[in-house]
Amino acid sequence: MSKLHSDSSPAGRVPRLARSRVLACLFGVVFCVAFVAACSDGTGPTAPPPAPTSISPTSGSNNGGTAVTIIGTGFASGATVTFGGTAATGVTAASATSITATTPARSTGAVDVVVTNPDGQSGRLANGFTYVSYQGSWSGTTSQSLPIAFTVSSDNVILTLRIDFTIQGSGCTATGWTSVATPLAISNGAFTFTNSTLALSGTFTSGSTASGTVTVTIQAIPGVPSCPGSTTRTWNATKS
Repeated sequence: MSKLHSDSSPAGRVPRLARSRVLACLFGVVFCVAFVAACSDGTGPTAPPPAPTSISPTSGSNNGGTAVTIIGTGFASGATVTFGGTAATGVTAASATSITATTPARSTGAVDVVVTNPDGQSGRLANGFTYVSYQGSWSGTTSQSLPIAFTVSSDNVILTLRIDFTIQGSGCTATGWTSVATPLAISNGAFTFTNSTLALSGTFTSGSTASGTVTVTIQAIPGVPSCPGSTTRTWNATKS
C-alpha cells in the first residue's frame, strides 16, 4: 500500500537559505543607492581643506601692495586669500602647495591670513602677517661709520636722503656728502636709486629697521680739480 507524502510547509514559503540571499541582495542594492545619492548631493567624500603653514615676507606696509607667497597644502585653483578679513588681490594658486597674492591696505599690527577654496573650506595662519608703517625720520651709519639719514612720507615715499662718504682716490682722499633730490617710491618694502655718481639700494627689514648698500663714484673732470674714485659700503638705519 503506497503512502502519499506532502509538504507540510505553508504554501509559498521560501526556504531560510533563499531568504538570507534575498535580504543580502536587497541590502546591497540599498547601500549602493544610498552611497550614490550621498555622492551626488555633495555629502560624500571631499577634498582636504587648505592648510597654510608659512608666508614670505612676514611683514609689509600698512598701505598694502606687498607681494607675498603662501606655502601650505590643499590649495585649489580659484582660492581666495584674506588678511585680517580684507581680500587680497592678484591671488594665484600656482600649485596645491603655493599661492601668490598682493596684500590689501590695513592698519598696523599682526593679522590672520586665511585661504579659502572654492568649495568653501578654509585654513588659517594665525597672526601670519604684520602690517608696519615706514613713515618717519630714519638715521644710521654706513660701514665707513659715516651718517645716512632719510625721511619717509605717509604714502611710502622717501622725500629726502643724505649720505656722507669718504673716497680714497689715486693719491688723494675725498670726503663729502651726496643726496637724492628726487622722491623715491618704496615698492614691496624696498627702494633703489641710480645715477652717474650714486647707486643706492635699501630694504625695510621691519617697521623700524632698514639696511642696504651704497656706491659713490667721483668722475675725473678735465680742467677741474677732483679726486676720482669709487667706494661701495653697506648701511643700516633705524626709525626715530
